[in-house]
Amino acid sequence: KAYVRDMETPLLCPALAPAWLEATRVEGDDAKRIAAYQAVLRLMPPGHRALAERLFGFLHVLASFEAQNKMGAKNLALVWAPNLLSPRGDAFFDAARVQLVNHLVEYFIVHYERVFQSHAARAKVQDVVEL
Repeated sequence: KAYVRDMETPLLCPALAPAWLEATRVEGDDAKRIAAYQAVLRLMPPGHRALAERLFGFLHVLASFEAQNKMGAKNLALVWAPNLLSPRGDAFFDAARVQLVNHLVEYFIVHYERVFQSHAARAKVQDVVEL
């Protein structure tokens, strides 16, 4: 978590904050929201996108053990969200935006395989589970 928190440019790229917030507000079926998230993911630098895929894959697996660790997707989102979009020490978000970012992170954890939509992503998650 410290590595992600101390990144020079936060993982989800503050320059993309308006796009993330707009995608989070997409209403209708999940397919529309997932398409909006995927469009923003494609705008991320490749290294950030790859790290996001790995991180959310790990958090997805971690959330699957909620009965043992008490850390479901909602709790993980509350812990991780502040470190993923806002630069360290920046009060960029008001309370409503904080809720949207928490929702974004929770959504990525719960719907990891659909958002990142790759067989490689599913294989990476399976590798973590088998450890």
